[in-house]
Amino acid sequence: MEIKMKKGMTLSLLVVWAILFATTTAFAQKKKSISSYDEVVQIVKAQLDLSSKEGAVKEYATSNQIKGEYIYDITVGDKGKVVTVFAVTSDDEKYKTQNKFKDFLRTQKFDVRTAKGRLYKFQYTFYFE
Repeated sequence: MEIKMKKGMTLSLLVVWAILFATTTAFAQKKKSISSYDEVVQIVKAQLDLSSKEGAVKEYATSNQIKGEYIYDITVGDKGKVVTVFAVTSDDEKYKTQNKFKDFLRTQKFDVRTAKGRLYKFQYTFYFE
């Protein structure tokens, strides 16, 4: 079964399709960037809490037998990437373990869109049993 259309009708359908595509693309929302220090830190800490209980951080700590309390200064930059990690203190006296965990944290990226060029530094305490 073949449907025949006139040349003008084909052009009209093409124009309608282009308009629909353009409007749906225009209304597609990008993730809004957050510039408030408190909001960014709250979101990142909530994600760290979750990851420490049932995510990548817990898996890393379990597989590397990390136990005790670890306090780190963490800086998050553009697109939620971890920029710096500084070990403040820990129960573990092995610097090798602290540094390995610090290196792991530097590979993390958080689901938060931050203002471009801004850095958000905060302190976070990890507890591992």
